[in-house]
Amino acid sequence: MQANLKTQSSNLISNKILYWYDRNKRILPWRFSGKGKINPYKIWISEIMLQQTTVNAVVPFFNKFVKKWSSIEKLSNATLDDVIISWQGLGYYSRARNIYKTAQILKTKYNYKLPTNEPELLLLPGIGKYTAAAILSMAYRKKAIPIDANVKRVVSRIYAIKSSESLYENRVKKFSNKLFPKTRNGDFAQALMDFGSIVCIPRNPKCNICLLSKQCLAYRLNLSHAIPMQKKIKISRKKYGAAFIVINNKNELILRKENHNGVFANMMEVPSSLWQEKVLNRRKVLQSAPMKLKWKKLSKNVTHNFSHFSVEIEIYSGKIRKKNISGKWVKINKVHKYPISNLVKKIVAVYSKCPI
Repeated sequence: MQANLKTQSSNLISNKILYWYDRNKRILPWRFSGKGKINPYKIWISEIMLQQTTVNAVVPFFNKFVKKWSSIEKLSNATLDDVIISWQGLGYYSRARNIYKTAQILKTKYNYKLPTNEPELLLLPGIGKYTAAAILSMAYRKKAIPIDANVKRVVSRIYAIKSSESLYENRVKKFSNKLFPKTRNGDFAQALMDFGSIVCIPRNPKCNICLLSKQCLAYRLNLSHAIPMQKKIKISRKKYGAAFIVINNKNELILRKENHNGVFANMMEVPSSLWQEKVLNRRKVLQSAPMKLKWKKLSKNVTHNFSHFSVEIEIYSGKIRKKNISGKWVKINKVHKYPISNLVKKIVAVYSKCPI
């Protein structure tokens, strides 16, 4: 009897959330593709873009990306540089590299189609448990449960699961599994995400207008603001580095593609020093310059934030007559057409305002 009551309660909650979703869902460009059909390619691209990035920030980049490459086949024929250039502004460029690698695998192994099972999806670059579940549920309507921060928060509050409890993650998965209906699995996953973004928000949840207030244990126990516990904001580290703008007599600067596995792998950069956690020593900085020139330090530094640290870059510029140095000479106003990061864009912008 008790088990039946719990099942009825879960069904009631699921039905209410779907009812809300059908009337309040966000209109997002990857959800439907002509005649109401779902395009697995668009689901995949959107889910990779949404890693570490908000929906509002992703939408314009997504629209431009799929307009340029409307299918896996077209994307697979692009170059890595093309993909990185289209990614400029989104950050976390490893995602762009993973999309490119996956497109090549889908071309050679899967006839331009995404696999329809978790084991094969997990073998593709950039696709983990969550992204695989999102693709399976949203693109293929399979029983898979993508648990993101929104889903976790909604489920935690409905069942008053405190994040400080042992086995917290397991309990969230257990109750999520109970909530997910046998039909409309993909819709329900997106319904939970939208509900968590619009109503059951992290701070100051809109409990006064929530249609689940009678079923929500956190609300009934006056714990809505305490579940889940808010994480303490970590103080990010700061690093310091130097960038060197090498200019020739045609007002071109040198860009180099560094062969490394860092955050800017496969991208073009201006010559730079290594980043360190101590304020730079001018003499040592100039020792790390790419060549001996009469270097001028610009008055303005550039600061750039990453997820776990920020970096402050001193900028030095110098003129050179010789052209027989490694790299590519690029006109200042054409730099944006190359696969560069936002950090390099900032550095060039500062130089453009106060050149040699």
